[in-house]
Amino acid sequence: MMLKRYTTFLVSIALLFMSIDLVAQINAPRISSGATVSQSIGLTKVTVNYSRPNVVLAGNDRSGNIWGTVVPYGMTLNQLGGNMYPWRAGANENTTISFSDDVEIQGQRLLSGTYGFHIILDESNEVTLIFNRAINHWGSFSYDDSLDVLRVTGELSDASCTSPLLTYSFTEVSIDKALCVLSWDDKEIRFEVKVNTNEIAFKKMGDQLKGYLGFTWQGYNSAANYSLTSESNYEKGLEWIDLAILSSGPNFTLLMTRSKLLQKLNKAEEAKSAVTSAIALATYREILGYGDSKIQSGDVASAIEAYELSMQKYKSSAYINQFDEFVLHIRLAQANMRSQNPKKALTYAEKAVDLAPSEQFKGIAQSLVDRISNGN
Repeated sequence: MMLKRYTTFLVSIALLFMSIDLVAQINAPRISSGATVSQSIGLTKVTVNYSRPNVVLAGNDRSGNIWGTVVPYGMTLNQLGGNMYPWRAGANENTTISFSDDVEIQGQRLLSGTYGFHIILDESNEVTLIFNRAINHWGSFSYDDSLDVLRVTGELSDASCTSPLLTYSFTEVSIDKALCVLSWDDKEIRFEVKVNTNEIAFKKMGDQLKGYLGFTWQGYNSAANYSLTSESNYEKGLEWIDLAILSSGPNFTLLMTRSKLLQKLNKAEEAKSAVTSAIALATYREILGYGDSKIQSGDVASAIEAYELSMQKYKSSAYINQFDEFVLHIRLAQANMRSQNPKKALTYAEKAVDLAPSEQFKGIAQSLVDRISNGN
């Protein structure tokens, strides 16, 4: 009986030490250190998590012998599992790549998510890029091709410079695409990641407008202005502006945005009417800004008209601001100079000298007077 209890005790102690050995692993530095690189393409974030093997290993310089040797051609036989597996595209755990939105890889659609990334190298230097559902494996040893989501082809080519450490990077980045580049030793592999940024942007802005931003006219106006800057989906932009006007009432900013969208939709008369309504609601400062936009577009006559209306609104308001009045006179002087009306320009410039709030601004106005007087 005592022997049986003693044996049980020894077995328990052995199991305890086995358990400790399994869970108490030391977190030691790895030869191939981990790395993460991320790139935003428009609103889409792409992230690669990988480990970085070195061309030099344990004092052995493998330069020129990476591709086709360290990275083998074709698939490799797993002696234990019996399956064939590709290269892990890095070291240690399998490389993963994440996409926050749906993308196209080399022209092929891939849904948002995180994927295990593997590569098969052919002796012709063609490569097969594999995106697989398994993301937590050690290397590619337990690779299962039934979990492949996408396979596309690329090419192993000469790199412009050597990379002793395997490196992922992004180049040729634009608002809707980028090249993901794997560089190691004297070679590199590139593949294109493309996103439909406008489609994603309109969807995400629509989602944002379902929250607190949808209770502000500024949120709708910001979203509608994206239609203008992206030169797309003007109908949606107009819908957002009309919702803002319906919920918050018209104002200068909303009506001016509406006018620009109507102009893009070839509704010139409605666009002109929106500007008229906007000007009627505008402050003199808003009209001043409108005049500035006309100067920038080269429409000097409309700018002078806006500046004069801004002056009228300023004088009819109870608010007095010497600096604002100074700016209005400077703008009218400059616009009349461009309109080849030096007499009128000089009158405004001389008045600006009197209104200047400081010696510095007086110098600016006097310089303008001198230029007009000298015919410059």
